[in-house]
Amino acid sequence: MPTTNYLVNNHQPKGIVMGYRIDRRMPVVFLLFMFLWMGSTSALAAETQTPPWGTGPFKVLLEVNSQRPEIWQRTIGMIKQISHIVGLNKAKVEVIAWGPGLKMLLKPSPVAMNIETLSMQGVEFAACHQTMMALHIPASDLATGVTVVPGAIAEIVKRDHEGWTQIKM
Repeated sequence: MPTTNYLVNNHQPKGIVMGYRIDRRMPVVFLLFMFLWMGSTSALAAETQTPPWGTGPFKVLLEVNSQRPEIWQRTIGMIKQISHIVGLNKAKVEVIAWGPGLKMLLKPSPVAMNIETLSMQGVEFAACHQTMMALHIPASDLATGVTVVPGAIAEIVKRDHEGWTQIKM
C-alpha cells in the first residue's frame, strides 16, 4: 500500500509538480503578493486620477456688495481655499466689489493686507468706478493691488459671457 506522500499513478511524491515542490504556504504567499501588487497599482491610479473638481483652468468671480467685515473675511477664506485645494496656477480668481462692499478694498479695511498679499499671488481685485464716484472715493484710497473697472455690473456680465463661475458673497 503506497504511503500518502506518493501519487499512485506516476510515483512522484505528493505535492511535487513538474519538479517543484508545492508548499502549503504557497497559496497564502501568492495571495499576499497579489494583494500587495493590486494595492500598489490602485494607489498609483489614485495619484493620477482626475480630481472631482476637474483639471482646470478655472475662472472664479467673487462678487462682494456687502459692508459686513465677516463677508470680507469669508471672501478671503474662499480665495485661500481655492488656492489650497485647486492651486492659483490652475485658477484665475477675481474679486469685484461694488456698492457698500467697495469698502472692503480700501486701505484701512480689515482685509487690506490680505488683498495686497493675494494680489501679488495673481488674484485680481476690482473696484467699481461707478460706486467710487457715488461714495466720493478716490483711487488713492484703494489698497495696493486693486484695479478700477468702469462698472461692476458690466464686469460681471462680461465675466459671465467669458464662462467664469460667479459666486455672490
